[in-house]
Amino acid sequence: MDRLARTDTRYLKLFTEEHSLLQQESKLVDEYKLKESKERDLFFFLSTALRDAQEKERIRVERTKYLQLGLSILCTSLGILSAWLLSYLRNANIREILNYDKVEFENMKKILAYMEQDQANVRQNLNSGIDSLENKLQNQKELITQLVLAQSKDIKENNILMSENILYPTLAFGVIILGSILFNK
Repeated sequence: MDRLARTDTRYLKLFTEEHSLLQQESKLVDEYKLKESKERDLFFFLSTALRDAQEKERIRVERTKYLQLGLSILCTSLGILSAWLLSYLRNANIREILNYDKVEFENMKKILAYMEQDQANVRQNLNSGIDSLENKLQNQKELITQLVLAQSKDIKENNILMSENILYPTLAFGVIILGSILFNK
């Protein structure tokens, strides 16, 4: 434009174009500044929102950390408490069983003592029965011997036969009783 004369027809056209280009440039610069200002504002809002989000995340992590710590302490306490309670209940069952066994043992001791006493009484009765039976056998022997001596030979033979009939069943009965007593001891 500086090289053209002002009288040239192209001068006006170029000047108008330059003027419109300068206006467009001014608009574009204003628009650029406006958009740059908006970008700065938006970037400021973005950085503020990002900082807020990071702060919220940090608070959430902090809260979650304390919540996890509290819950783990609570769960551990519940586990320990439940283990103690379960152990206490098991031990209570064992104590109950042991007490029941103790009572049963005492009852068994009483029953055994009673049985021993009964067995001692039975032995004593059997021994006295055996002694009386032996005495009766001895008396019968003596009676038979006296009868044998007193009577004659014929009568003696009849008496011997009779005494054998009495003696053998009595002796057999005595031997059976003695055998049962000896085997039961």
